[in-house]
Amino acid sequence: MLKVNLSIKDLISLNPVLVNKENNEKIKTLQTDSREVKKGDWFICLRGENTDGHKYISQALKNGASGIIYEKTPSNINPEGLVVNNCNLFLGEMARIKRDQINPFVLAITGSAGKSSTKEIAAFFLEHIFSKREVLKTSGNYNNQFGVPYTLLSLKPSHKFAIIEMGTNHPGEIKQLSLWAKPDISIITSISEGHIEFFNSVEDIADEKSDIICGMKKNGFLAVPNKINCLKIIEKKMLTKKIKIKKINKLSDEVKLIEISSLGTKFSYKNNEFLFPIAGEFQFYNFLLIWRVLKICFNNNDKFNQGLKKVLDNLSGLKIMQGRLQIVKHKKYNIWDDTYNANEASYEAAFQFISNIKKNNNSAGAFGSMAELGKKSEKAHEKLGKMAFKYGFSKVFFSYKIKKEGNAFYRGWISSGGKKSDICILSNNDLDIKSGVSFVKEGLKKEDHFLVKGSRSLKMERVFNYF
Repeated sequence: MLKVNLSIKDLISLNPVLVNKENNEKIKTLQTDSREVKKGDWFICLRGENTDGHKYISQALKNGASGIIYEKTPSNINPEGLVVNNCNLFLGEMARIKRDQINPFVLAITGSAGKSSTKEIAAFFLEHIFSKREVLKTSGNYNNQFGVPYTLLSLKPSHKFAIIEMGTNHPGEIKQLSLWAKPDISIITSISEGHIEFFNSVEDIADEKSDIICGMKKNGFLAVPNKINCLKIIEKKMLTKKIKIKKINKLSDEVKLIEISSLGTKFSYKNNEFLFPIAGEFQFYNFLLIWRVLKICFNNNDKFNQGLKKVLDNLSGLKIMQGRLQIVKHKKYNIWDDTYNANEASYEAAFQFISNIKKNNNSAGAFGSMAELGKKSEKAHEKLGKMAFKYGFSKVFFSYKIKKEGNAFYRGWISSGGKKSDICILSNNDLDIKSGVSFVKEGLKKEDHFLVKGSRSLKMERVFNYF
């Protein structure tokens, strides 16, 4: 349920057709699931890949809906509410109006990898510089055409900041999300071939991600790591749109990296040592990216510096979402849960991390396919097999959705020098997951590292059931 608190009058500019409704009526609460509708709620008929909300108008009315937002009238009923051209787009336009009413400072974040973690880090900063009640952030990974409006419609008058994560797997999506969110500042964390199925090249992905500036205010800026892939493409679009770009260095004179370990990254700042408590060097650099962006936003003023002290003093409380390279407690092995999602860039970052911390111990893995790669899938999975061997994994189980992905991974492993006896290629059903884990466990010794990773659709967290 969304507490939107918009009047029909607020939405008149969107040209809905009113059916037995008056301009001054309020849409206090909005539901997208007819089963959750309660008396007084409004119901909007969204269309998804597998369903159409129009099929559930009768159920919503039966549950007490006071209004329906829909595109067509079912033959047997004539519900009160608003008739619109496209419910999905109308939801986004409602969100844009709510964003304009509350008018928070909007920080938008996109990227092929790292956007969810960077969002959590940004929220941690702002909650300590200001307060939790003043900060709204995208919940989970609600970063698409439905998720971004949900977040914006959740804005309250107390929210001074909104951190909006934006994802895409089709051309044109980031532009639309940006036009709804109207960012003050935007960040692109990385560019790689993740979600490339509906794009022709990584350059097209860079062009799509750069559209995050389409709704930006003219006095804002886009921040990127200084060595981000396809930088020239991003710079060209910034020049066309007359938006400033800030290229952020990984390290500076004031922050020095001391040690990377399974506990996180130890660093020094102004002669004091701190521990960034999230595993992975790439996560630490996302932390520095947010640090520098906010320092620019607040002109390094007293409020920022006082808040920064709170951030550094309370780093142990920083948490990110489940399944982002987190250690799983086990009495014998170092098991790493990186099951939330996977693309080539995030796989390499995880491989590099394990390689850096394992010291004299072995590393093994249960890896799953990378989704949404289209025609580039086989080539990408062959490269992944090569990468697994390159980073020193001694034994690997690969779980595939489509057999040719497993075959490609196998070719990559073998062509790089990997032994047939050290690799197991199986499907993604529960029985094969169990068999694959048994295969890998045979070679594990105490204190060895075991990485579990794959695209979300493979649900590789099932591996943990067999330890």
